[in-house]
Amino acid sequence: MPGDHSVTKLHGLDVAWRQELEGGGRGFGQDFIPVVEQMFGRVSRLFELCAGPGYIGFSLLAKGLCDHLVLGDVNPRAIEVLHETVRMNGLEDRVTIYETDALDGIPADERWDLVVVNPPHFSEQVGKNSSLVLTDPEWRMHRSVYGGVADFLNPGGSVLMLESTEGSRPGEFIPMIADGGLSHMRTMWYSGSGALPIFYFMWAQKAMPGMTFDDEPVELDIVLRETPGEPVVAPAGRPCAVHLVNETGRPVGPRVLDGSGASQLWLRVDKMPAGAKAQLPVMALKAGEYEVRDRIEDVTVGRLVAQ
Repeated sequence: MPGDHSVTKLHGLDVAWRQELEGGGRGFGQDFIPVVEQMFGRVSRLFELCAGPGYIGFSLLAKGLCDHLVLGDVNPRAIEVLHETVRMNGLEDRVTIYETDALDGIPADERWDLVVVNPPHFSEQVGKNSSLVLTDPEWRMHRSVYGGVADFLNPGGSVLMLESTEGSRPGEFIPMIADGGLSHMRTMWYSGSGALPIFYFMWAQKAMPGMTFDDEPVELDIVLRETPGEPVVAPAGRPCAVHLVNETGRPVGPRVLDGSGASQLWLRVDKMPAGAKAQLPVMALKAGEYEVRDRIEDVTVGRLVAQ
């Protein structure tokens, strides 16, 4: 490849690159270094997807934050410069390279402790530029990665994607994370030296059934009536702060029961006068149907469904 690429020195390594592969890894992508160092420390096997020239992965390797680096990209020209960087630095025993569309080209027995991705930040074409470096149409690549990466993660393994608020919001990716059998651990905003305020990290881990990592409870109101209306919908497994509003016109002694009739509260809730409001203890409910039962009249006065 002589004359077909440029070389830059990055953290002591000679890194081959081409202009059309530039996706910010040499600039804002370097924010991965302090974030990985502080959040994860040194890991055994690290994978950079959408690697391009591998600025992020090679930087993390040079900084001693992984023992073995795995790199993947869909562009054959990126694969060429990645191999050239490995050759120039004698890293054949520490770096593995895959030509892969999302995770389609990854061997089934590959495993990682940490996956880092600086993906395309826009779901539709930006101006006249339709480059795969910038655009992930309808978030197809994101969905594919979140949908399959759990199979490649070692126990406790994490995925860290760097996103931009110019192209997305965290809420767009949280359902994809859940659908892939992952837990959304945190959305992290890093404003270190050189960082731009528009970038944020999405941190996900392989899900642990029954466990959630959300700190703030979802606020829900259940209006109690003699004839309950449609059930209030709660997110299953998420902490919920449920507020009861007594509009029955009489005192109510509320109980929260699941579909089998089992109470979901240990302590008895005080009797609510007509027109009163009460907050139940924060609860993380399993998927299913629930009712608020009045123990005084033994009738249902409110309904809740967790899904």
